[in-house]
Amino acid sequence: MGRQYDQQLLKDIIEKQEKAVVDGVEILFKPIPDCEIKGAMDPRIYKQMKKMALITRFIPKSKLKMTVNEKSVAKLRKMFNSIDSTPIVDEEAVTVTSEFVTAEDGYKIPMYCFKSKNTLENAPILYFIHGGGFFAGSTAVVTDALKVIVQNTNIIAFSIDYRLAPENLYPIGHEDCYSGLKWIHDNANRFGGDPNNIFVAGDSAGGNLTLYCTNKSLDENWNLVKGQLILYPTVNMGGVEDEYVKFSKESLIFMTNKRVSSI
Repeated sequence: MGRQYDQQLLKDIIEKQEKAVVDGVEILFKPIPDCEIKGAMDPRIYKQMKKMALITRFIPKSKLKMTVNEKSVAKLRKMFNSIDSTPIVDEEAVTVTSEFVTAEDGYKIPMYCFKSKNTLENAPILYFIHGGGFFAGSTAVVTDALKVIVQNTNIIAFSIDYRLAPENLYPIGHEDCYSGLKWIHDNANRFGGDPNNIFVAGDSAGGNLTLYCTNKSLDENWNLVKGQLILYPTVNMGGVEDEYVKFSKESLIFMTNKRVSSI
């Protein structure tokens, strides 16, 4: 199946991309190709958001009130767990095997390993933790993306189906992910990976779980994480200010977190 996006848009993004060094780290910036306003929302996303806002105006307020019950959670999970990605990796190019990680309370947590035909020797490892607001999402949602990464880099990737809220209250999901990190480190050699070259990554709630794994590893002096990749992470929904985060009317400024940057 082919890619379902505008090829010209991709070319324009590549032409406008530029590199910059921030705090000694080289970063590749890819601005919106058809918008010159820095920090502006992508016009395509903005169009969808306007449509959603218009629809919401005509929904009775009584319908907008959400209570945590089985039906409401099930509906939200159905929405979050929908898979609309287009598979572009041949099934034979990347193999996916399932394992189980034993949690502290004995629960068997599903863990999936992604490997290509040409896996590097002593391969770097990517441990990707899916998002979903802590109550939804699954490895299935990010499977196609992980297959693309593995096929193009020949690294090894893992992803875990940690337990979700509200059935499993905090910190069960967080501890599941940390148990997964320790398991990957202990079993890396069995899969042909380097236990000293593990990167943890996650999107949205997965970004929060990534930070938890990284910082807990540092707190316990395990140093299991070589680096981390956090994508639009859910890290401060309460708007709390401290030595690392400051808010202003114009923007949100993140201060360098020495605990994380020291990895």
